[in-house]
Amino acid sequence: MPPLHFTERQSEKIKNELPELPDEKYQRFIKKFNLGVYDAEILTREQKVAEYFEEAVKAGEKHKVTPKQIANILINQKLDIEKKLPAKLIQNIITQTQKTMFDPKELKKIIKKVSSQNPKAVKDYKGGKEAALGFLIGQVQRELKGLADSADIKNSLLQTLKP
Repeated sequence: MPPLHFTERQSEKIKNELPELPDEKYQRFIKKFNLGVYDAEILTREQKVAEYFEEAVKAGEKHKVTPKQIANILINQKLDIEKKLPAKLIQNIITQTQKTMFDPKELKKIIKKVSSQNPKAVKDYKGGKEAALGFLIGQVQRELKGLADSADIKNSLLQTLKP
């Protein structure tokens, strides 16, 4: 087969028609989305995952969901991208990050319930064990299905547990 010769214009046209190469995509993810090398490497291993990520980033832009938040979910939760649309992923992230402001009376009621169900943790905290406070915060969060802000719960718990 004889060697092929292309004009500059033909070469440029061929280059423009080629899909983005994995290394180029990797570098772009780092620069454009401000991802670390680890995240970019994992997200660009497979074309389907990279495309899903980019689609999710587009969907998340209008809701102020960051590329890093999306990358964390995709990587850490090993999301099945075949079963969940990028828009649904964004909706889940928004729901997870939105914390509801609970009425202080309602919050105190739940804290009293959790405190009465966990007297050992209350006693441990009052005895100086700080880890018990974290446990109680977790129990209140569980009661509220994770919809309350942890700082609000902690402040309310501290007021309730004051001697």
